[in-house]
Amino acid sequence: LISNAAYKAYDFDHPRPASLSAQVVMGLLRVKLGYRGLALAYDLESAKVRGALHFGDAVIEAVTSGCDMVVVDQGGSSVTARQALEGGLASGRLSPRRVREALERIRAARKRLSPPSGKVRKSALDRLVRRYESFAMEFQDEELKNA
Repeated sequence: LISNAAYKAYDFDHPRPASLSAQVVMGLLRVKLGYRGLALAYDLESAKVRGALHFGDAVIEAVTSGCDMVVVDQGGSSVTARQALEGGLASGRLSPRRVREALERIRAARKRLSPPSGKVRKSALDRLVRRYESFAMEFQDEELKNA
C-alpha cells in the first residue's frame, strides 16, 4: 500500500498524497528504490485524501502515477473506479502502456499466490478465537478507562 502522506521533498510546489504522486511512486519507489512489485492506492474514496479531485479523477491519477491497483471499500466505488479507468483510456488521460504495466504486475503477483493447503485445524482456530476474545476484552477495558 502506498502512503497517503504528502512529501514536500518530492512534490515541492504542490504537496499531494504519495499515492497520487508520480514523483513518489514512479520516481522514488520504482526508479530510485527499484521496487518491481504491486503498488496499491487506498482510501481514495475519502475527500481528505483526494482533496478537490473527484473519486474517478483520483483513480486515474493514482494509476497514472504508478499505482497498479486501487483498493476500494464500497461496491459502488469499484464500478465508478472501473468506469473512470475505461474513460481515462478512451480519452487518452491514461496510457494503454501504463495499464499494460499494471496488468503485468497483477498477473505476476497472482502467479506467486497459492491456494490454502487443506483445512484449518480446530486447535489453531480455537487459539485464534481466544486471542481475538482477549484482544476484544482489553480493547473494551481501555475504552471504559478513556470514557
